Amino acid sequence: MIIKNKDKGIISIAMVFGVGFFALSLALTMAVKNLAETAKNSDSKRGSEAFYLSESAMREGYYQYKKDPSYSGDNSISLNKNFLTRTVISNDEWPYKKLLGIADGKNTHRETVYKIEFPESIPFDCAIYSNNNLRINGGNGLNVTNGGKIFVRNNFINKGNINVEVVNSSPFDIPNPEIDIEEYLTKAENDGLLVSFAKAEDAIDHLGENNNEVLYIEESNPKKDPKLNTNFTGSLVTESNLEINGGTYNAINNYATFIVNGDLKFSGDSTINGIVFVKGETNFTGGNTTINGSLISLGEIGLLTLGGSVTINYNSSDWKNLAGLQYLVASSSPKIIQWLEQLNIL
Repeated sequence: MIIKNKDKGIISIAMVFGVGFFALSLALTMAVKNLAETAKNSDSKRGSEAFYLSESAMREGYYQYKKDPSYSGDNSISLNKNFLTRTVISNDEWPYKKLLGIADGKNTHRETVYKIEFPESIPFDCAIYSNNNLRINGGNGLNVTNGGKIFVRNNFINKGNINVEVVNSSPFDIPNPEIDIEEYLTKAENDGLLVSFAKAEDAIDHLGENNNEVLYIEESNPKKDPKLNTNFTGSLVTESNLEINGGTYNAINNYATFIVNGDLKFSGDSTINGIVFVKGETNFTGGNTTINGSLISLGEIGLLTLGGSVTINYNSSDWKNLAGLQYLVASSSPKIIQWLEQLNIL
């Protein structure tokens, strides 16, 4: 077959177009692949960046919480302008907290998590804290609401009725909680609330007539332990023993309802709204007592005896801004006991 020059030209042009089209298709395919690879690498880079930012946020939150256990997180931490970085503190199985570091970017969401234990704050996270024994001798028992826990340093002796979980200290190195009385009274003085009495009997006479005060009884060993049966809004701090025979007592601002450096006895129907902090023994000998807050009982003996009917409606927020509260009294630092990552692509 003879191909004329004209036909040869047409075939050549067709071959050139064919080769050009193939080359263009190949180039476009490679470009699309490169773009996809670039996007993939970019996503991977953003994901890695978000991971490290979330971990940085988590470490920042851990640092802040070490300084102040009332720290609850931060909705915006300035680490990178392309990401919203924040921390969240949440309750985990008691007595632990969960600290999340979160980084949100374009198409990327990364979370890293610390599970942490702050042993020095645990006693203030209890409905009842007993530094020695918890003894229930009968009566109508003990009722705790709002998820409050009972912490017992040594033995739990139950000869009555109880419907709450008791946690023993064996897994945890938990020091006693502390309220700095000098700092507490200084704050009260600065707030214009402090009223001091050298004699307990003078303070008790004053108590029934006045409210919205921080009343301080300086006498540590009176001839007769002061006994209360009144209605009072404020805070009572005493260096001596104290008996509550009845009445209603309401805390104010960031103060405890009672701080007792001796022993405390409940012997009648009474209602306490706030924190009860006792450095000696606490005894309930009868009557119906309701504490809307928490009870902390310390001392070398630290015997906590419950008789009659006792109800504690736990309020976890009461202790966090308490005047004079000493957080970092533990010899050991807060412990990170677990680390994990949560990955969620939006």
